[in-house]
Amino acid sequence: MPQLERLWNEFKDKGLHIFHVESQGTSEDDLKKFCRAKGMTFPQVMGQGSFSGYEGGSGIPYAFVIGADGKVIWQGREGYHAVITEEMAKVRFPGLGKGSVAKGLEKAAATFAQKNYGKAMADAQKKLEAEKGKSSADAAVVADAEHIIARATAVGERLQKKAENAKAEREYAIAMATYKILEDGFKGQPFGDNAATALDAMKADKEISKEVKALQQLDAMLAQLEKAAADEKKKNLKAFAEKFKGLKAAEKADQMAANL
Repeated sequence: MPQLERLWNEFKDKGLHIFHVESQGTSEDDLKKFCRAKGMTFPQVMGQGSFSGYEGGSGIPYAFVIGADGKVIWQGREGYHAVITEEMAKVRFPGLGKGSVAKGLEKAAATFAQKNYGKAMADAQKKLEAEKGKSSADAAVVADAEHIIARATAVGERLQKKAENAKAEREYAIAMATYKILEDGFKGQPFGDNAATALDAMKADKEISKEVKALQQLDAMLAQLEKAAADEKKKNLKAFAEKFKGLKAAEKADQMAANL
C-alpha cells in the first residue's frame, strides 16, 4: 500500500492512473475507513469479487500494468514499481495519448503537457490552418494537430462537467477550484472565459461563501481530531452538524459520525 501511494504521488501529474480494486466483498463504508487509516489517496474501485477471469490474475494482491500504448505490459505480484517507473520515462506529453507528434507540433504538445491547454489549442489550430492552406497538406501534421485540439477540448469538457456537478451537489470548494483550473488552463478560449465568469459569480454569492467557510471549519476540526478516540470524534461531529444544520458541511459531519 505505501508503495502504491508513493507511485501515485510521484507520477499522478505525469499521466499515471492507479485503480486499486477491492475484490473481497468489503462494503464501501469499510473500504473508505480502511483507505483513510492507511493514508491512501489514489482512486479505489469496488470490484466484482474476483479477478479469476483474467489469466494469471487469481489471488491477491495482483497487479496489471498497462503501458502508454494501452496494452498490458506486465502482470504479477511484485516488481511493478520498476516497470511503472520505466514506462513513465517514455511519456513525453502526459495526457496527450501520443509519445511523439509530427514536426512543427512539438511546442503545442509540450504546452499541452504543461496544462496550458488554451495555448496548446491555439498553436495547434494555427498549424492546422497553415497546413490545410497548402496545395498538398501533410496528413500527419493535420492528424496530430486535430488530435491535440480534441484532447484539449476533452479536458475542458471533463473539467467543466466536474465543476457543474460539484456545484449541483453543493461541493462549492471543489467547483471553485475546478473553475480556477479551467480559467488558468484555457486562457483565450471559451472554457476559460466561461469558467472565469462562473467563478466570479460564486465568489459574490453569500450563501456559497457560507458553505465554503463551513467546510473549511470542518476540515480544520477533523485535522485537530485526527488522533482522537472514535467517541470524541463522533461527539464533535454531531455538535458541528447541529451548529451548521442545513449546510453541506453538516451533512458530511453527520455521515462521518454515522460511519464511526
